[in-house]
Amino acid sequence: MASFVYDAQLADILLGDIHFDTDDIRAMLVKSTTTADVNVDAATLSAITSLNELTDASYTGQSTGNFSSGQYAFATQTVANDAANDRAEVDFEDIAWAAINNETIGGCLIYKWVDGTAANDIPLIYVDLGDITPAGATLTITWNAEGVVQLANV
Repeated sequence: MASFVYDAQLADILLGDIHFDTDDIRAMLVKSTTTADVNVDAATLSAITSLNELTDASYTGQSTGNFSSGQYAFATQTVANDAANDRAEVDFEDIAWAAINNETIGGCLIYKWVDGTAANDIPLIYVDLGDITPAGATLTITWNAEGVVQLANV
């Protein structure tokens, strides 16, 4: 499935309940067996039938800098108006997970961290990575220069 914003959060974004620039926004890697790529109506992480976050020690052992047990807490979160293209753009800094082993990665799940529990944390964006196996290499996600998410006039 393609990348998308979770349906359950679309209204919250427009109502101003989700603040991409100031909320605690984080990213996790999920296995190719996840259902995060099809549970588009999930309101919380626990509503995703099979989250299947990576469990390999090469992922969970990453706990320095902005990493905590493999998950990444964004330090740079921007929302900008792109008047030339009639849209708003949400962007984050690029992420590099070092030496990921033994698992096939299906995607990156960007979520709002509420309290660290699946019952309360909110899935925002699923980014399809196309089933990759880094085999010990660094996995770098370089976001599109025009933003991770765009809101445009139709």
